[in-house]
Amino acid sequence: MKLAVFVLAAVVVAAGACAHEQALSALPDPLSADEHLDLGRALAVSGDIEGARRELTVAADAEPRDPRPLRHLGDAFLRAGRPAEAERAYQGSLARAATPEAENNLAIALLERGAAGDALAHARRAQALETESDRRAHIDDTVLRAATATRAPEAPVLVLHDDAGPRFVYAGRTYAIGADGQPYLDVMASVPAARAATERYSQLHVAARGTVVFGASLFGAGLFLLGAQHDWLAGGGMTGGGALMVGLGLRLDREAERELDAAARVFNERARSITIPVLAGEF
Repeated sequence: MKLAVFVLAAVVVAAGACAHEQALSALPDPLSADEHLDLGRALAVSGDIEGARRELTVAADAEPRDPRPLRHLGDAFLRAGRPAEAERAYQGSLARAATPEAENNLAIALLERGAAGDALAHARRAQALETESDRRAHIDDTVLRAATATRAPEAPVLVLHDDAGPRFVYAGRTYAIGADGQPYLDVMASVPAARAATERYSQLHVAARGTVVFGASLFGAGLFLLGAQHDWLAGGGMTGGGALMVGLGLRLDREAERELDAAARVFNERARSITIPVLAGEF
C-alpha cells in the first residue's frame, strides 16, 4: 500500500513538473533576437562557449535570414580552438547571406586545419565583398597568409602513436587521424610526396583492419571446431591460420603508421614558422 501511494505521489509530482515546464515554454520570450545575439557574444568573450552557442542558436532560429548569429557562433568556436565547428557555423552564415566578415573568418578557420587552397578562395571572396578601404587591412592579411600557405606549409607536424590510434600535432593543436587519413591528408596536400605517403597510410590501414578482422574470425571458428566438435586437424589449421592473419594485419598497421612518419618528415623539410592568425571577430 505504501509503495502504491509513493508511486502515485511520484507520478503526480512528475506530471506537475511537466505541466510547469510546458507553461514556462508557452510564455513569450522576454528577449528579442538582437538581445539574444548580444548576450551570446558576451558569453563567448567570457569563455562560456556552450552558453554562447545556446543564445546565438536562439537568435539564429528567431531570424532565419540574419547571417550574424551563425557568424558570431563561428567566431566563438574559432577563439576556442575549434576550427571544424567554426567552419560549419560560417558556412551556415554564408548560406543566409555572403558577408566579408564570414568569408574572411572562414578562411582563417580553414587555415587552422591546413586547407590553404580553400582558405585563399574564401579570403579573396571577402576582398571582393568588402567595400570600405579602412576595413580591408585584416582581409588583405588573410589573403597574404593563405597565398603563402598554398606555396609552403605553415607549421611543422608531429605524429603521435598511442593505444588510442595515431594523432598529429599541427599549429599547436592535436588531431586524431581517421582511417581515410583525414584531417592529416588536408594538411599534407600542399606537399605532393607527403600527400602520397598519407594516401598509402589509408590504403594500408584499411587492408590491415580487414586482415585482422578476417584472422580473428578464422581463429574463432577454429576454436569452435576444437572445443565443440573436437576436429583437431581442421580446428588447429584454422586457429593457426587465423593467428598468422592477425599477425600480418598488425604488421600492415605498423607499416601504415610508418607512412605517416614519412609524410611528416617530407612535410617538415618544407615547413616554416607559423604565422599568428588574425583574431576573428569584429573589424
